[in-house]
Amino acid sequence: MKNLKALIELYIKKLFADVHAAIVGIIVVALFLSFGGIYLFAKKLWISLKTTIQSPTPLWATITLVSLVTVYIYLKAK
Repeated sequence: MKNLKALIELYIKKLFADVHAAIVGIIVVALFLSFGGIYLFAKKLWISLKTTIQSPTPLWATITLVSLVTVYIYLKAK
């Protein structure tokens, strides 16, 4: 009966050790994948931002900006 109890204890210890190892492995892989996803998202965002900044300004945006600055200066002077 003692051998059976010791065998069950060893089996439970091994089971929990295996579960612990699997959980740690999953966490490590998830961290690597999440960092990769964050890197790809940041890279795509940077490329989009750089493309937007380097694109020529549309005419309507220039006219609106000049008009707003003119109105601001006019109101500030009054």
